Amino acid sequence: MPSPAYDLNKARALLKEAGYKGEEIEMLGSMGGTQEVEIATVQAQLKKIGMNIKIRMAERGPMCKCAARVNTRSSSPAIPA
Repeated sequence: MPSPAYDLNKARALLKEAGYKGEEIEMLGSMGGTQEVEIATVQAQLKKIGMNIKIRMAERGPMCKCAARVNTRSSSPAIPA
């Protein structure tokens, strides 16, 4: 399957159509390994289309506990700083 075309204008139009108005979106990641670089790369890519992304990194242990709670509840709990 071919990759979709890289079209920033289409991505911006789809965000607008979806009702996104620049609200802050928090991305959660775990410290260590390559995830810190990867999540920063995704943040930079999404910024190009106008998304307001905040990164919150946590140690792996607390992150796993949070993921377990999120999977059992409908609202996302706060990650320990």
